Amino acid sequence: MPELIAEEATGLWSKPGRKTNGSGPMTSNQTVTVFGAYGHTGRFVVSKLRRRGWTPILSGRDEAKLSVVAGLHGGLDIRPASVEDPGQ
Repeated sequence: MPELIAEEATGLWSKPGRKTNGSGPMTSNQTVTVFGAYGHTGRFVVSKLRRRGWTPILSGRDEAKLSVVAGLHGGLDIRPASVEDPGQ
């Protein structure tokens, strides 16, 4: 269920019932930043992007949590970002 919510919220994947080649309407070998990548929905989005050939850059406030998720996916790039530090 959370995966379906993430798909609908982001609009990145086709609607249920639409036939695709399995990779969705997006092109593979692309890079995309996922803000809140270590959160509940963010983890689903990162996993789905990886399965579809995308390379997510993980972003969020907590660098340690980003590192954990990056390690689960073979060492993805992380970009810590905080609203308290506009220079990030």
